[in-house]
Amino acid sequence: MGRRREEPGAGPRVALLLAAAVLCVWALGMFALTAAAAETAAQGFVEANSNWAERVMRVYAWDLKDGDSLAPWYAVKVGADGGTGYRSVSYLPRDTCLERYGSAAVYDADGNMLACSWQGFIIAEACTVEQWEAADYRSGAETLILFDRELLAADAEKLENAYALKFTGEFGAGSFIASGIAGIDYRDFADARRETAYESIPEVMRASGLEWEELYRDPDASGTVTLYAKNTVVNCPERSGKLSFAATDSDEVLTGRYEDLDGLTVALEEKLRTPPGEVWGPRRSGLNLVVPSATYCYEYEGKMDFNINRPIGLERGVIAYIVCASSCSPWLIAARELIWYYLAGLAIAALAWSIAYAGVRRQLIIPMRAAADALLADGHPAVRTGYIWRWRESEQLREGVSRRRDEILKLENERSRLSRALEYAKTAEENRRRTISAVAHELKTPLAVIHSYAEGLREHIAEDKREKYVSVILSEAERSDAMVLEMLDFSRLEAGKIRLARDEFSLAALISAGLEKLEIQIEGKRLNVNLDFPEEFTIVADEQRIAQALGNLASNAVKYTPDGGSIDIKIDNDSQNCTVTFSNDSPGLTAGQLEKVWEPFYRADAARTEPGTGLGLAITRSIIQLHGGKCFAAATESGVSFGFTLPR
Repeated sequence: MGRRREEPGAGPRVALLLAAAVLCVWALGMFALTAAAAETAAQGFVEANSNWAERVMRVYAWDLKDGDSLAPWYAVKVGADGGTGYRSVSYLPRDTCLERYGSAAVYDADGNMLACSWQGFIIAEACTVEQWEAADYRSGAETLILFDRELLAADAEKLENAYALKFTGEFGAGSFIASGIAGIDYRDFADARRETAYESIPEVMRASGLEWEELYRDPDASGTVTLYAKNTVVNCPERSGKLSFAATDSDEVLTGRYEDLDGLTVALEEKLRTPPGEVWGPRRSGLNLVVPSATYCYEYEGKMDFNINRPIGLERGVIAYIVCASSCSPWLIAARELIWYYLAGLAIAALAWSIAYAGVRRQLIIPMRAAADALLADGHPAVRTGYIWRWRESEQLREGVSRRRDEILKLENERSRLSRALEYAKTAEENRRRTISAVAHELKTPLAVIHSYAEGLREHIAEDKREKYVSVILSEAERSDAMVLEMLDFSRLEAGKIRLARDEFSLAALISAGLEKLEIQIEGKRLNVNLDFPEEFTIVADEQRIAQALGNLASNAVKYTPDGGSIDIKIDNDSQNCTVTFSNDSPGLTAGQLEKVWEPFYRADAARTEPGTGLGLAITRSIIQLHGGKCFAAATESGVSFGFTLPR
């Protein structure tokens, strides 16, 4: 069978449910706020653009009547700019301009297009080369310069913001057809003028090495004429996206899809010339709002008048008419203006979620989880009193867990007591067995020697060696007696039945006295003993027992140092502790062996046959521990070191 999948706990599920609820509330609130802001922006946009064509026509009507060739182009430039004002939400800051698109076209009375905004053009006070060099920028005539905006070599913004422009091309029917356009960036020219201190553009360019930047190039157009201009009006609007309108009973002409706002403007003009010849109000295309407008300019009885959206009979003397279309996305405008409100609302929603979840988690999830964990735990249930228990069922559950905890604690205390007693009994039994085994092993050899030599004396074997046999028997008996005495001494030390004296003495003098007793062994093995003692000082301790501990360490060092080796004895003294270290040359010991050297009857090398009881280091450790100190053993580069630290 497959392993059962563990279900998620209440915490994650409650957190997700609360998060979903809070996000839904936030989303609904932000949607309502965005819808209100979008509606406000849409109303303002409609108000600014619904009669825009009339406002443009009123400005350029007399110029159109007088036959000014540039008037239609000025009109479509302004018409494409559209009503830039829109009603922003009153409680929101307006820190950015409106992203919008515009299109416009001017027609004569016969329906012939005079100018359109989707044609790239520049109206400039064009100067000849001579006028340019003379810095006579104002003497040139206003010239219409046409170009294909699809062939721009740089962003349209560079063309619109250039400080000066240079044109190459040919004159056509009432206009200049550009084959190339170059410009000077305003900031580059300002920097160059500050460096050169000249005023005229040609002089600044020659002195600073400033070059014309190519902005437009038409490879199919010819260019033999060069013109310059400082004052220009540039028309190069950004194209809108595709527009789509569904069929309605009152608007069948515009049904379908249009490549952009320019195509819609052409369709609007066709609608004007199709009965009943009226442009309807604002239209929706997805998220976009499109506001069309059209105005006829006509002369009647010597007066100039205008009619919006509906043509007047030709007998009224129609001069020209203009068609404009503006579009924007009110929802995107509202979303951009409300971005900080979205973030603030999201932060408030996150805060509300955290507060709600913290309350539910603290008052419901954590107490119930704690009770469940306590009931399922192997040990005693541990339910802290800091939890908030506000439901009767959870309070009853906590009471039941507490009762179970008390019962388990009683059982655990009894089990712990029995376990400690059993462990103590096991340890005591193990120590007893080890002691008996070690004593039997240590006494076996001297007893065997005594027995064999005594048997030889009884059988009168080797009468001539009688004195030798007696000496051996006495030596082994003394060795056994010393071992028994050391074992008794060790037992009293382990049991804490030794009362320590408080003597004031010198450690250095005590070590020197102990080395004198071992002088014969040291000289016999030709050992080199090095002493490193500080200035004379005294400590307060049991002098006899410390002498015993030092004697054991010194004897151990002498015993295991090979012939001709070295023994280093060092005393370190400070205001709190005093440390004695015996370092000697010898075969190295492993970390495991160094941990066991302080145990009774332990030998690092079981094959060694040096005489001894095997209790010396164990007795030393007991003496030092009774004084409140500690023993240590470590490996060195040439052997081992043993020692102890006593508190001052």
